[in-house]
Amino acid sequence: MIDFSTVGPNATRQLEAACIKAGAAFLSSPVTGSKNAAAAGTLLMMCGGSAEAFAAAAPVLRAVGAKAIHVGTALQASQVKLMGNVIIAHMVQALSEAGALAVHSGVGLEKLLEVMQSSGFASPFWDFKGKALAARDFSTHFSVDLMHKDLTLALGMANQLDLPLPSTAAIREVFQMARARGLGASDMVSTAAVIDPALDES
Repeated sequence: MIDFSTVGPNATRQLEAACIKAGAAFLSSPVTGSKNAAAAGTLLMMCGGSAEAFAAAAPVLRAVGAKAIHVGTALQASQVKLMGNVIIAHMVQALSEAGALAVHSGVGLEKLLEVMQSSGFASPFWDFKGKALAARDFSTHFSVDLMHKDLTLALGMANQLDLPLPSTAAIREVFQMARARGLGASDMVSTAAVIDPALDES
């Protein structure tokens, strides 16, 4: 069995245990990439399970995405996906806050993005989400609801490990505020409207 979903560590443990009980191999393989990457078959997969299960699943993985990385156990694969989404949520929040400063200072978001993409911290992410924010295009690639769910799972994982994630907890509340505004189904970049109504799609 290959599980491509993003779930918490407890769900992964339960799925793996059920497969072992049934005598089946289990591979946790959460994916990252937008809906465009899914359509193009260029998703990245973080795979966890035995080396034998990873090798046996190779033909399926190649059909789904462009690259599969074996990160360790099934549990570790689900954890790595949550770690990645923690980073993405921080990037969205940074873009929202810097974008608000750019709009209100008169610099403009487009000029800020030009500087960012010419700097040492350039990223395809800034192009993708920055241009969407500049255009007030909140069409959904990864929703506010899904990121809120993943941040909640990440905070639960941190709690089990006795680790503080103070900024992640604060950013999760920004996503909750966006949900309260009815933006749950909108793209995660719509959380910028929580920081500054001038960045709203309206």
